[in-house]
Amino acid sequence: ASARLEAALKASREGKTDEAEKALGALAGEAPGGYRLLARFRLAAETGKGNPEEGARVFEAIASDPAYSGVLQDLARLRAAM
Repeated sequence: ASARLEAALKASREGKTDEAEKALGALAGEAPGGYRLLARFRLAAETGKGNPEEGARVFEAIASDPAYSGVLQDLARLRAAM
């Protein structure tokens, strides 16, 4: 999961948005706990670059997920508002 996340981040840095979003989406769905959360946050940010409203929606989905603590939910709400 670590190597896959790094590859997705590298794709993002190189401007390969579609590749980054695809890799992050896969990680968000199947990676172990911490990596899944990191991938979800980064996917929301990547999505927001091209479509701010959709990015906010993805952050709101994280904020409403009971699997995460209140602090992480609050962070997702803050990012959605930004």
